[in-house]
Amino acid sequence: MRTLWATMAFLLIVSAACSPGPKAQASFEPVQVVAVTAVDGQFVPSKIVAMALRKVKLQVTSRDLEYDIVIPEFGVGPTRIPARGTVNVFFVPSKEGTFSFESWLQRTAKGTIVVQSRPVEADTLQNPIPSTPESVARGRQLFIQSCAPCHGTSGKGDGPAVKGLSDRPVDLTQAYMRDVTDGEMFWVIGNGWYGMPAFKNNLSEEEIWHLINYVRTIHQK
Repeated sequence: MRTLWATMAFLLIVSAACSPGPKAQASFEPVQVVAVTAVDGQFVPSKIVAMALRKVKLQVTSRDLEYDIVIPEFGVGPTRIPARGTVNVFFVPSKEGTFSFESWLQRTAKGTIVVQSRPVEADTLQNPIPSTPESVARGRQLFIQSCAPCHGTSGKGDGPAVKGLSDRPVDLTQAYMRDVTDGEMFWVIGNGWYGMPAFKNNLSEEEIWHLINYVRTIHQK
């Protein structure tokens, strides 16, 4: 079974390394925003699904009493939520698993945070474009345009922009890339990750799938 760190090796290093295409692109730091209502001594929803190492912003609103929120595993709390007020709570899930959150002021208010190593899209998205020579050729054009400055033309992480990066770009020829699903790659390329801008405004969905078809040929060499 693939470990969290095998997946994160792709998610974190690729995202920090890839450079945007020629179109202007603002810096993008994806944050998962979750609205939580505290009412009648309960948190609603009581179950939150998050992705490992992706920052979470809880917008906690009280509809009646004063609450607080505590998330021991991720160093949050107790953070006060005033009666009929709203407080933003930020944290970064650092590991996979199921973890609790609760209110110490209203003891019946509690819930769980399920932390996954990859987005749901990783298991549901399928590449709709066959890996034909034409698709791979188009993907290579996009790779040279958007990724080669950091990953290099061979995909080994030796592009000319490496000198300006704090983390070395991932070597796309490594065998573990076979374990990264098309859905994972599609999600990361489209949405960005911390230092990486989102490419969904630079590239169409079809172009991203072509790019993925090309990346597959790199790690197969």
